[in-house]
Amino acid sequence: MESNQLLHLDIRTDPYWDIPQAIPVTTMLSLFERSGCCLQVLSLVGIAPPADDLSNLLQAMPSLERLSLFFKMRWMDAAFMDDIFNRIFRTIPGGDVVSLEGATPKPFLPNLQILDCRAQNHQLVTPFSWDRIPQHYRQGHRRSLTLKSSASTIHIKIGTALELVQLVDEGVDLQIVDKETGLDFLEKLRNLTSKQLADMEFRTARRT
Repeated sequence: MESNQLLHLDIRTDPYWDIPQAIPVTTMLSLFERSGCCLQVLSLVGIAPPADDLSNLLQAMPSLERLSLFFKMRWMDAAFMDDIFNRIFRTIPGGDVVSLEGATPKPFLPNLQILDCRAQNHQLVTPFSWDRIPQHYRQGHRRSLTLKSSASTIHIKIGTALELVQLVDEGVDLQIVDKETGLDFLEKLRNLTSKQLADMEFRTARRT
């Protein structure tokens, strides 16, 4: 296989099947090492816990420009993707890394332009912590990264939601689909009245 011949890889498992279906990380790593291909687009559908090996797989793919991660509907742990986001936003496009407390981690997905991350078909599940997203973009290292996901009003506190709206107004590309309507989630927030925003905050607070 010639170098950079494999530009797009799409791996899907059944999101409704309760039997764990592990992503073939070892096989994929072996393929990339033997072929020397530079993968640009990766889509993984139906990811089931645990997914620790997935982090190693992504670390070995610095050429990725578009990444889609669709987690199984019973995925309930945001810690894994929170760590992935931390590593992405500490990496400056081009490969430099913002070090913390003297540590010098390896660059993580330095060429990533679009990240699509969501949990499939379950309104109560969010694969990452929304309240951390504004801070990541405020750091300024990866403001050009497009984030695609889905959410509902039970996932995001009103303060966080308004920060996300402000980021969009500043030019950050956040494409968030409302799980309840299928429409633009942030545009929906712009059209809410003060009472509706207060009700949204109340419902979110009851779940925390």
